[in-house]
Amino acid sequence: MDTIAETAVILCGGKARRLGTLGERLPKSLAVVRGKPILWYILLRLHLAGFRRFVLPLGHLGDAIRKFVEGEVRGLGASVEMIETGDDSSVGHRLSLVKQAIAGDNLLLINGDTLFDFDVAGLMSKHLVSGAELTLTSCHITSQYGLMLVEQSGRIVDFVGNAVVDEVVVDGRDGLRGFINAGIAVLGRHTLDFPGIDAAVEFEHFLYPRIVACGKARSYVIDGFWFAIDTQKDLEIANASSDHDPRAVGSRLLEEKLSAYASKIYASR
Repeated sequence: MDTIAETAVILCGGKARRLGTLGERLPKSLAVVRGKPILWYILLRLHLAGFRRFVLPLGHLGDAIRKFVEGEVRGLGASVEMIETGDDSSVGHRLSLVKQAIAGDNLLLINGDTLFDFDVAGLMSKHLVSGAELTLTSCHITSQYGLMLVEQSGRIVDFVGNAVVDEVVVDGRDGLRGFINAGIAVLGRHTLDFPGIDAAVEFEHFLYPRIVACGKARSYVIDGFWFAIDTQKDLEIANASSDHDPRAVGSRLLEEKLSAYASKIYASR
């Protein structure tokens, strides 16, 4: 397996307000899915893809993340640099504080609440070949609402629950397709030098449109599993025993895959 020379930055410093009381006790990235913290899934899946350098901007309950990393993933043979960036910092400010720890010309930026299983190495390769400054990933989502399937006449032909949505129509943007932002992106490291990032309240809304306006952004459709754990309900779905909900099935298969990979890695050391 080729080692990826770039750095993966895992955003795990925010407060997990939408997890309710659980978020008061744990950082979201340590919420447990099938016996393992979400951060375990992220680190192992990126390690499987060839990443060996990780940077974690710490914030809310950062000591718990530090303890987990130092105790559980030491055997990976990877560099995991954890940097305190403050409890209430914006993403832009956190990135400005960890920028010097980012090696390579590009970085993979990922939210610390995401389960995924797709060709991450392929994403990195496509970004490099394209010459883009930003590659944003899109994903399928399972709608929590019932969806109406409607003919042009207005007649409803079906009503479906837990429907998988690939793209959306955006009012006033004829001819363009809208895709769901997966919260996983590849950026040129130099883009973090953009003036104003440090003070930007909404990092994505500040930086991404500016790169898009320069024609230097590309898209990548995730062909595989993706599920963000945002609420207590999401956590329950990921831990469910269902054989019908793709989010539960994907979480189970991912745990089995990464547990086997971890056993192989640790046995070889």
